[in-house]
Amino acid sequence: DVAVAAVVPLQLDLVLHIQFAHKVGHIADARIGITAVNPAPLLVRGVTELLEGKRLTEELAEAAGDLAAKTAKPLTTSALTPEYRREMIRVFTKRAILSLTTNN
Repeated sequence: DVAVAAVVPLQLDLVLHIQFAHKVGHIADARIGITAVNPAPLLVRGVTELLEGKRLTEELAEAAGDLAAKTAKPLTTSALTPEYRREMIRVFTKRAILSLTTNN
């Protein structure tokens, strides 16, 4: 069973790939990619290790959001401040991950 979510809010691009183990409900694979906030698209390192083998919880989604925000290097070419964009990466990562719990 595979669940994929994509969110594109306020000049941010965020792509999530979360694959759940079919019968167990645990995360089998997870990746988060962010674009439009870095000089080039990048995968958030450590997400697979953080989420793999675990059941999805709000705390786990929040930790993944924090990791994505720490990884991001927002560009200063936007009308939005880097601090605001980093916070939105954290918020929207958490929301997108939690939205998968209703689809799984």
